[in-house]
Amino acid sequence: MITKEEQEEIWYNLRVFGDVTIDDEKYKKILLETLLKLPEDVREKILDEVVFIFTSAYGTTCKLVLPCSSKNPVVEHKCIVLNPALQEREKKTDAGIQDGIAHEIAHIVLNRFGSSDPDFEKEADDLIETWGFKRAYKEYAKFQFMREQKWL
Repeated sequence: MITKEEQEEIWYNLRVFGDVTIDDEKYKKILLETLLKLPEDVREKILDEVVFIFTSAYGTTCKLVLPCSSKNPVVEHKCIVLNPALQEREKKTDAGIQDGIAHEIAHIVLNRFGSSDPDFEKEADDLIETWGFKRAYKEYAKFQFMREQKWL
């Protein structure tokens, strides 16, 4: 069981960017609850390496490269981009949103991000099931179609 102090530490270490609205606070809470369900080693990796961004883009993973200083000219962070408005439009439950967040986290853990390859999507869903989440996708044919059309 995770203590209140551990929850506060996770919240403190969580890096979230985006406009602050009432809905964003709701989604930040869902994000925190998702992180609390992850295995500890995975949670620590994500808190150490990932920046979460709330935006109007579809949920995805990417790398964020920022200029920093002359000593360290570039800082690179893995990112997970989340879209609260899309979740609302699709009428996802809190548990369904957590499944989607866990799916994106799985891409980071598997070091397979920036692509929607059907095999990568299946692998991510296989992994989140081992963490106690439900599969984010019911079928993967659309990813195969997108790959054949060279959209991916």
